Amino acid sequence: MRYRRIDADRKSIGIQVVYPGDIIIRAPEEISSEKIQETIENKKDWIKEKQQFFRNREKATDYEFYDGEKFPYMGRWYRLKIRKGEPSLKFYQGKFLARSTSKNDDKTRTRELRPLFLRWYNQRAENSLVKLAKKQAYIFEKDIKVNIYDLKISWGYSKQGKIFLNWRLIMAPKDIQKYVITHELLHQDFSKHGKEFWNRLDSYVPKRKEHEDWLQKYGKRLDV
Repeated sequence: MRYRRIDADRKSIGIQVVYPGDIIIRAPEEISSEKIQETIENKKDWIKEKQQFFRNREKATDYEFYDGEKFPYMGRWYRLKIRKGEPSLKFYQGKFLARSTSKNDDKTRTRELRPLFLRWYNQRAENSLVKLAKKQAYIFEKDIKVNIYDLKISWGYSKQGKIFLNWRLIMAPKDIQKYVITHELLHQDFSKHGKEFWNRLDSYVPKRKEHEDWLQKYGKRLDV
């Protein structure tokens, strides 16, 4: 894998994947290229995961917020119904019901409705995703804090005593949400994606590969 090296005043090698998937290495000046290549090889699964995330985001659907357009929520697609009026949005009886000052002007609809959708999805994530993560944490006997973030390069990540989840997961099926949450909970015990980590994850999520494939195939559509 090609990378850009930055000599840094630090003791260890740091790897960062930035848009559109470039690899940046920060390492002490005395660290050899061979040692960096070895580190990259050990982290290749993590690197590929981040690069795939950027590729998915590049292909994200450009919603136009027109009457009849469909939006994802919990793995299903629901139609948007727009009426003229002061901008508002609610989810009722299997439909997104919105009001906009213009039904015909694309720019006006997007300007008014996109922030409402973002707020709605984030509120649902703060409620449903946090509850689901707390439930999973209880099963794992973990006392953790759950945070919903606008993550740019992953579906979630873990720190000691905390997990961070991408709000876009609220658009995905519940099984996908559980997979990502379980992945991050296991990082409370395993800092790296080693053999023991994957074996343990597979024991909890037998359909892990299917869920990963789903995220690669449909993850690009989980956005507004």
